Parts: sequence; C-alpha cells; structure tokens
Amino acid sequence: MRIAIMSLLIFSFGWLDCGTRLQLGWILPTECIHSKNKFSKEIKVGVDTFDPFIVDWIDDIEYSIAYDEKTREITYINTSDPDFITGNNLKVGSCLRLKREDITIVQGWEIYGPATNDGWYPVIGYNTGRPETVHETDIGRIVEEADPMLAFANSSVIEVRIRSFTKAK
Repeated sequence: MRIAIMSLLIFSFGWLDCGTRLQLGWILPTECIHSKNKFSKEIKVGVDTFDPFIVDWIDDIEYSIAYDEKTREITYINTSDPDFITGNNLKVGSCLRLKREDITIVQGWEIYGPATNDGWYPVIGYNTGRPETVHETDIGRIVEEADPMLAFANSSVIEVRIRSFTKAK
C-alpha cells in the first residue's frame, strides 16, 4: 500500500529523485532539468545575473538550484526551508549579532553573515538602502523589511534574522 501511494505521488506531482548534489560546479543530470522539477525559466543569482533553475527536495529540504544553461553546472543554491539546519546549528529565523566587519554586501543584491563551517552563507537582508516600508493594499498590509545596514547608524553591533541560506559562485 505504501509503495502504491508513493508511486501515485511521484506520478501525480512529478517528483523526481535527480540525485542532485548540493555542490557548486556539479553538473546536473539532464533528466533533472527536463523534469517537472523545473518550475520557472530563471532565478536571480546576482545583481544583474539570472540563471535557469530547478526546485529539488533533498532529505526533505526544499532547495532552489540554479545552473549554467550551456554546461549544466550548478551556480547557485538557496534554501529558506524552516527545517534546514547548518553545521553551526543555524536555521532560517535564527538571530545573529554582527559587527560591520562580519557582513558581506553584494551591491544591489544580498547581504550575508559569515559563512558557516559547512559553507552556507546566511542571507540577512537585501542591499536596497531603504528603511522599512509599509504598504496598505486591498489584500492587507505588506511590510518590506529595511536594509539591515541602516541599523549601523545607531549601533556598532546589530541583531539580524536569517532569511535564507545561499551558496553561490
């Protein structure tokens, strides 16, 4: 019965175990790229850089995995899955207290905390240069979080929340 249910789920939702390795530069098998794992054409992987990507579940964790279209090499991996835990026991939603020198800023893109011992960079915000903005809409209130770097105007150490984890070339 259990096998029949799993077969039905795989057939119905197109889940495919691609054997993906969470390693930059690893070449994705063709069947992963042409499967239903591919949800959209491209994902932003840098300031002005977009690569095709797939969404894959590995050990019950959801990852967005971007790759070079010509070589199929993995160029970017990101997860905001609440069950993901790094080797340092950090997860999405964990808080970090950081000094300015602990932070890496990619202009016009993501802001990172220090790399974990297993190579993941905690994404702590986006380099927008804007304060928190609140928009009232027909569907409710939308809050755009502030660029965390603005908090250094009032303090030499800031507390930030991890939004996701990234590995990128």
